[in-house]
Amino acid sequence: MKVLFLFPIIENLAAFNSGVGSIAAVLKQNHHDVRVYVIRNTSYHAIKKEIEDYKPDVLAISCYTNYWSYIKETAARIKRDFNLPIFVGGKHAILFPNCLTETKDIDGLCVGEGEYSLLNIIKKLERGEDYRDVKNFWFWRDGKIIRNELDDLVVDLNTLPFPDRSAFPRHVVLSYPNLMFSRGCPYSCAYCCNSRLKQIFLGKGPVIRIRGADSAIEETERFVKEYHPTHLCFDDDSFTKDKQWLTDFCRQYRQRVGLPYYCNTRPELFDEETAIILRDSGCRSISIGIESGDEEYRKKYLNRYMLNEHIITAFALAKKHGLETSSFNMVGMPHETEASVLKTIELNRIIQPTDVQVSIYYPFPGTPLGDLSYREGFVTKKQSFNFINKSVLKLPDLTQSQIIHFAKTFQYEVFKKTDYRKAVYLLLRRWFIFSPVYQTYKRIQGYFVTNA
Repeated sequence: MKVLFLFPIIENLAAFNSGVGSIAAVLKQNHHDVRVYVIRNTSYHAIKKEIEDYKPDVLAISCYTNYWSYIKETAARIKRDFNLPIFVGGKHAILFPNCLTETKDIDGLCVGEGEYSLLNIIKKLERGEDYRDVKNFWFWRDGKIIRNELDDLVVDLNTLPFPDRSAFPRHVVLSYPNLMFSRGCPYSCAYCCNSRLKQIFLGKGPVIRIRGADSAIEETERFVKEYHPTHLCFDDDSFTKDKQWLTDFCRQYRQRVGLPYYCNTRPELFDEETAIILRDSGCRSISIGIESGDEEYRKKYLNRYMLNEHIITAFALAKKHGLETSSFNMVGMPHETEASVLKTIELNRIIQPTDVQVSIYYPFPGTPLGDLSYREGFVTKKQSFNFINKSVLKLPDLTQSQIIHFAKTFQYEVFKKTDYRKAVYLLLRRWFIFSPVYQTYKRIQGYFVTNA
């Protein structure tokens, strides 16, 4: 059978998605044809044309929470025009399965891991059998919702085929050459849905699962051979969470791959030995989440218990061993004050990362901080495709103009005393990104890329 995945993306940040890629690989392994269509603007005409050209038997959609209303509307139009079976998965479906009650145009909702569950549905469709007993899915039947139980998690990731990239447009894969070898995170940051996922899948398998180092190297080699990237990005939440795995992987990577790469870590998972392992294997840069430089705020509202001292030490170790660094920061969070934001800027001044990334906080439902934002009445707009340039919160201690000002000038304030030319360049770039001209450019770019 032919399966078309619709994959809407946030703010034109198109990149390969390992979850969709893994499902595509399992379907292809079982002799089904799969194509991924990346939705880069909300034009239904382009989606309709893709369906007419490809003629799929089944439509699958991966859904972010802030795209749910759009997905419902799109599913209704597809059902009207093509009457295809439509199945929706992704984090929103897992966190909010009752959203299925809002539409009967979606035939099933994947509330667990999708590889073998969707495969089972497609096998039953192919044989003309009733598929509404498949685990990990909720379905409509006779006006009622069938809530099937969760299946066990895939414990051994080595049993899965490598995620399939060929189903994605090639330019999407190469725009951000990323790989991910693990599932699950040992931490429960308040702005992330990991704590909720741990509750949902309690008793269904281990929280942390990692593809073996040998298998991960093989996947990396295949990717490099097929796509010839100039560098790689390892997108695991914490690439350094298992030191023995890291040691085994990096030893082979240095010998068999050797491309410069980027990865994510945390201060608690980064010591001198780890820095040396990464450096010697070809790591160019590490990214560490700071989010807030206010220790008390970070502990009380973000559920992040590292001290500023630990953050400073981690960045100093990276510099000592020749690694570039990137810090992740947010502004406009619930109960954040101007003083808290200034502490975040000051911490970045101290550590002087190679790159500073700052984003305006978005309250995703299903996360502790997002739920707090809704519960305390801070949210003024429940859905937003574009949350990069403005906040959807109304806060008592930070105005909208203050939030935008900090987002625009954050990088300049960090670097103005150490590298003024860099600071001015970053300031001008941020002002351009926030400008109406840039927003118009991104909309036009998204349209032409989608319809290329």
